This record gives sequence, structure tokens and C-alpha cells, in this order.
Amino acid sequence: MKKRTIATLLSLVMAFSLTACAGGSDNTDSRDVVVEEETEEAEDTDAEDADAEDADSEAEDADAEEEDTEAADAADVFGVVDGDVYTNEYFGIKIEAIDGYSFADDDTLVDLGLMTGELLGQGDTLAAEAMKNSLESGETVIDCYLVDADFMNSINLTLSSTDSRLTQDDVADMIDASLSMLVSTYESMGASDVVCERETTSFLGEEVPCIRTTGVFEVQGTTIDLDVVQVVLVKDGYTATITATTYMDDETATLLDTVSVID
Repeated sequence: MKKRTIATLLSLVMAFSLTACAGGSDNTDSRDVVVEEETEEAEDTDAEDADAEDADSEAEDADAEEEDTEAADAADVFGVVDGDVYTNEYFGIKIEAIDGYSFADDDTLVDLGLMTGELLGQGDTLAAEAMKNSLESGETVIDCYLVDADFMNSINLTLSSTDSRLTQDDVADMIDASLSMLVSTYESMGASDVVCERETTSFLGEEVPCIRTTGVFEVQGTTIDLDVVQVVLVKDGYTATITATTYMDDETATLLDTVSVID
């Protein structure tokens, strides 16, 4: 159980750290500025001015339409697991299970601490709505978890919302900003000899920036080597963080090869 717990936490910590760095901008969202300006103008406007009331009504309708659009966009970001294949149309990728691996179901995710029992008990519709709300509130949401029979080696995909101005070209900077945080996080979990570096790896037929992490854990008197490789996809205000985690033998390249472009 201790090994399973370590594997689970490690598979998520990197995604969380990247999300924190990417979402830590001090820039004010343009929609916030608009709302503030409209509020100030409304305070200075005579309540009996019919024209002003009409303008306010139109602004409220526009805000409502914008909220509906954002909600639809958030729902579209999630993928679907069907048997041995996870498909994410938004990012245009799929993950196919290899021999000895399977996708964790909702009950298993609850056991691993990746989903709350309350969320599972809400039913599919309410659970999907809760996950969408979590994504929009800045939380990192796990969308699929492919793991071996021992719950040691795994590849998972997490989703998060981020600054809409960020693009795939910003990934290297996002990685650089997260490295020191990641080292501290791993060390706080009991790892030693931790090295987190930005490298490049072959992913979807291209060489892309990634985080490569190595370290050592002592579990019940046994030394376990850790290898983690993580890549990040960015699209229109959302990120998909793909984390391949292996122990003892480095099989991260094999796990990353389970990801392919949708035909």
C-alpha cells in the first residue's frame, strides 16, 4: 500500500506544480476590468435613466451568453475512456493500453485518493458538472489513469485551466519555473538524490520540451529508483499534462508511446 501511495502522489505532483506556476500571473483578466468599469458607470448613472437601464440589461445578457460559452468550452476539454482507449478530441490525442496495463475506473480512483467518494456518489451527470467546475476554478483534474497491475508504473493525463494567452511555445518557460518547486516537493515526500531538469523527448513524432525527474525512495528497506517524464500540451486556455512514472527500470519512453494523434 505504501508503494501504491507513493506512485499515486508522484504522478500528480508535477502537474500541480506546473499549474501553480502557469496560473500565478498577476495580470488582471480583461473581463474583470470590464466588469469593474461597468459597475463604476452604473453607480454614477441616474436610476431613472431609461437608456442606461437598457444598456445595463444588454450587458447582463452578454455576460450570461459568455458564461454559457465558457461552460461549454470547459466540458469539451474532457476526454472519454472506452475499454482500452482514452480519447480526447479537444487535444486531438488518444492513449491506448498496452499489455499488463488498464485504465483505473472511478472506484479505483476513489481508493487511490484521486476522486472523492462524494463525487462518485453524485452520478454521472452531477459528477461531470462538478469536475467541470473544479477545472474552471483552477484545480487540476485527472482525466485518465493508465496503470500496471502492481500500481507502480503509470501514465496519466491531468487537465487544468490557465492563462488564455499561453501557447505551446511557452511550455519551456513553464517548465523552468517549476523545477525548484518540484525538487522541494519530492524531497518533502521522502525522496533523495532528486534531479528535475528540462530536457527534450520524442512525443507524437516531434522533439518537445519535457521535465525529466530522477530520484530514490527507500520503501521497507528496499531502494527504489524513480524515473518520471512529463510533457505539457497547451490549447486556448487549457493544459493537458501527461506524466509517465516508472520505478526500478526506466520505461517512460514506452509509456509515452501509448499516446498518439487521433486519426
